[in-house]
Amino acid sequence: MKKGEEMSQTKTSVSVNEFRWFKLYLPIPMGCSIITTINENEQVNAAPFAMVFPWNNDEKEPQLIVMAFSGWHTSQNIKNTKEFVVNWPETHLIDKIMTTAVLYDEGVNELEKAGLTAMPAVKVKPPRIAECVGHYECKLNRIIEMGAGYHIIGDVVDISINEEYAAMSRDERTQKIKLPIAFGAPVGQYHYFWGVPGEMIRSEWEKR
Repeated sequence: MKKGEEMSQTKTSVSVNEFRWFKLYLPIPMGCSIITTINENEQVNAAPFAMVFPWNNDEKEPQLIVMAFSGWHTSQNIKNTKEFVVNWPETHLIDKIMTTAVLYDEGVNELEKAGLTAMPAVKVKPPRIAECVGHYECKLNRIIEMGAGYHIIGDVVDISINEEYAAMSRDERTQKIKLPIAFGAPVGQYHYFWGVPGEMIRSEWEKR
């Protein structure tokens, strides 16, 4: 489209199979975390997940949901050991995020492969990732089976962030913390699309 040209508002239907987020015609942005778990032999696993969302925002019972393929090591570890940590990396760690995405054999420590540092969690056995800016420690509440997928509901039992950000205002943290924006990957291809936070727009609404 050339500058000054208007986009057509004519619509066309596409396959409902495009509802799967990584195949959408619309590049809907999502955050990207690295989830750490341990297996029954206490071996560490780490893998990136974009489909992590708040489930219950009640202050007394905070929960989140992770959507995952049931056969992945992360899913099986959570099912068997009942704990996990959602770690939030910043944009300078994108290459390391992609290393944790490799489908290594069971028992391989993706943190070591990516050159990331495990640090003890506060309330669960899986480690936090020292290089990540924030961490949600979770205990399994339940798994909702959805075909070949799991909807994993976790009780958030601890949240930690880098100390220098804790005293900042929401506006300051929004400007300082640069979490990558995940746009997904073409099916069957080995590359991924990312967005990097740039301009931040603050909008006001009318008080009534």
